[in-house]
Amino acid sequence: DTLAPIAMIIRIIFLMFLKKRNLKGVGEILMGFGILFIGLINMTSSVSMFSDSPGFINVITRFSGRPLLGIAVGFVLTVIVQSSSAMVGVLQALSVTGAITADIAFPVVIGINLGTCATTAIVCSIGSSRDAKRTGFVHIVFNCIGAVIFMVAMTIIKSAGGLPDLWGSVADSGVIANFQTIFNLVTAVLLLPFTGLLVKLSLKVIPKGESELSEEFSGLDVLDEKLFISPAVALEQCRLAICRMGELAKRNFNDALDQMDDYNADKSGKISAVEDRLDVFTDTAENFLIKLSPNILNDDDNCELNLLLEALKGYERIGDYAMHINEVAEQKFNDQVSFSETAQNELTVVCEAIRELIDRATVSFSSNDTGLAKRVEPLEEVIDDLVEALRTRHMDRLKNGICSVSAGLIFIECLTNIERAADQCSDIGVYVLGKYDRELLMDRQGYLRSIHKGTDPIYSQEFSEKKKQYALPA
Repeated sequence: DTLAPIAMIIRIIFLMFLKKRNLKGVGEILMGFGILFIGLINMTSSVSMFSDSPGFINVITRFSGRPLLGIAVGFVLTVIVQSSSAMVGVLQALSVTGAITADIAFPVVIGINLGTCATTAIVCSIGSSRDAKRTGFVHIVFNCIGAVIFMVAMTIIKSAGGLPDLWGSVADSGVIANFQTIFNLVTAVLLLPFTGLLVKLSLKVIPKGESELSEEFSGLDVLDEKLFISPAVALEQCRLAICRMGELAKRNFNDALDQMDDYNADKSGKISAVEDRLDVFTDTAENFLIKLSPNILNDDDNCELNLLLEALKGYERIGDYAMHINEVAEQKFNDQVSFSETAQNELTVVCEAIRELIDRATVSFSSNDTGLAKRVEPLEEVIDDLVEALRTRHMDRLKNGICSVSAGLIFIECLTNIERAADQCSDIGVYVLGKYDRELLMDRQGYLRSIHKGTDPIYSQEFSEKKKQYALPA
């Protein structure tokens, strides 16, 4: 009664006067705590009148000695209310009447846990992926096994005369909460060694379909609008999916670069298939974030949503540039074009640099590593200088007749796509930094101009080191 209002007051103070994200999170936790227990207090006061009602007490006592009836009531009411937590709260509120004993409350709690299967496992899996349906199935099996274990255990204990003072005693809110905790905890511990069997069972009941995504695309098919009820969870799921997209885009880009050295038609088809999947995911994720935006209620989450949209576009474009390089490699192979040894060595240098840059960008984004993100821009600038120098060198070779026109065009086209991919990596690095520095996002170009002038020692040192590492051959 005392702590719940205090928790809500602290949340209001945090909201009005504190701007730190971590403290805002603490404030939201306190607000949830306060709302939950004030709701329980209100429910308790609302049903307290029943404590002196003979009719209510008569109805409640009918559940005594009829555990299956208690389970059925808990199940049905939870399906109607669609919240096991709320139903446990209602049962706790009713316990203030003193008419609910342990042998009545325990079966009802078991029924509540079974009822949550219908609400969260069955309803929420309708229209979802097969993995979501399998998760729902395992949830059902988990609670059903738990219900059987506890009913058998309680029947044996009561029949053997064990715990005689427990079954007829009044179950207050603490007893109900403790039993709910024990039910879930014991069931989890008992079934933990059998998780592998549960997974195999779910795969047999809901087998893989022909249209189900292959293993390499796992992690993309996780966006569900049912998550909108919790925007923070929806954002995190989308972020994880975009991280997986970044890994696929990076791999595709590296495969495309390999094609320039040794073209393979089968690998080309795989690159194209991955790119198609990335395009589909881009549309899905973009629509997901746009539809999610009205549910975003605070500045931090809104900033996160905008950054995810930008990262999504960046990875999608890196995937596009991978396809362009693959097409250039195919043209090089079909036209039987070959580069001079010098040109090939130069291309190897810039390819190694762009591989490292894409890796830095994807890792910094997936891990929110601002230290690594700061090291993206200096390497990107090194690649820009490399591309500019290589274009000049190649034009000289063309003028001197060392290289053919067709080879020159292919070489320049490859450099162009590498440079554009590097630009996207630069953007992703800035977005990671901007997540924790809003002023940087407000003036991105000003930030880049400033560090290019040598005002940032980290940038200057990294640029110097990478300049030496990726020096062009003479």
